[in-house]
Amino acid sequence: MHSIDSSAFSLVGIFIPIYLLTLGFSVTEVLVYFIIQNTTLLMSAFAVGYIGSKYGIQRAMLLRLPFLFLFLILLLLLDNINFPIYLLAIIDGWQSALYWIPLNIAFTKNANKRKMGSALGGLFAWPKVATIFTPMFGGLIASYFGFNALFAITLIIFAFSVIPLLRIKKIKIDFHFKFKEGLKLYRKNKKYFWAEVFNNIGEETDGIIWPIFIYLSLVKITAVGNTATIISLGAFFLTLYMGRISDKAGKEVLIKVGASLIMLTWFIRIFFDTEIAFYIIALFSGLAFVIFKIPYYSKLFSIPRKSKVDEFFIFREVPVNIARIIVFLLAIIFVNNLQFLFPIAGLVYLYFLLFKL
Repeated sequence: MHSIDSSAFSLVGIFIPIYLLTLGFSVTEVLVYFIIQNTTLLMSAFAVGYIGSKYGIQRAMLLRLPFLFLFLILLLLLDNINFPIYLLAIIDGWQSALYWIPLNIAFTKNANKRKMGSALGGLFAWPKVATIFTPMFGGLIASYFGFNALFAITLIIFAFSVIPLLRIKKIKIDFHFKFKEGLKLYRKNKKYFWAEVFNNIGEETDGIIWPIFIYLSLVKITAVGNTATIISLGAFFLTLYMGRISDKAGKEVLIKVGASLIMLTWFIRIFFDTEIAFYIIALFSGLAFVIFKIPYYSKLFSIPRKSKVDEFFIFREVPVNIARIIVFLLAIIFVNNLQFLFPIAGLVYLYFLLFKL
């Protein structure tokens, strides 16, 4: 399910801000869209906790489908109807919350703690088999056939992702969300919640601001897709191997090495604005993020097995989405010079060099 879903999302996800720009929305309006989307995700995370507690993980994920399909249909019709994109952002936030929170909880409760790195390597790597070339194909489809064709194909692929979920009779995973337990967990693991703030500043700058910068620099949709494909190529060949290494080697050392390399990639990006340079940076960036991400998430996902998994992943949305909102607010401030965000995105990884997790 996750592989099919990732394939569909990688086909279209990176192009959503580009699509909005081609429709005539300003960069600031697009950034406000993502602020509203992440604010919605943050607020709906707690609702997902109570929904999951009452109806279970499987039904929570099935409840996502109306929001997901409505989101894609409205994207498909956006160039023909007068529909407020900020309402679209709210729908997007809900569908994201109803997918990622139950998925993380289901994965963590079933993963082998002693082999968490290998398990995460599989979770990250196998979907990439289906998604390595989809961003490139997405760019070609959008360029030659238009965004409507891209969204229509994505809608069909997402429909297939439902089949594996429906074939499971019942997912036997307890889901009990208690707000007070979440607050206790937050107080106990503040350093990880701060780590999530800094890491997501870097990840969101890479995932949203960087593609916008590439498009504005080249005004070339295919370049955005090609860059994402190169990142996936670099990441895939290292992800599974890094998962095994992180189970055996010192995770702290790997985290610091990865953080150092990520910082380097961000400072390099300041000085280049050509298509070839973007591709080279993308390959190096994909490798750097994997070296950091596997051992980091291996430690992060091992925490809630000692206490409350449900509360952990719901409260985790607080630092994650606060970080993303900070990124988009900074991008609005530097809207005419988005490259000013690159050193900021690099410097936040000093946290991982200065403090032990």
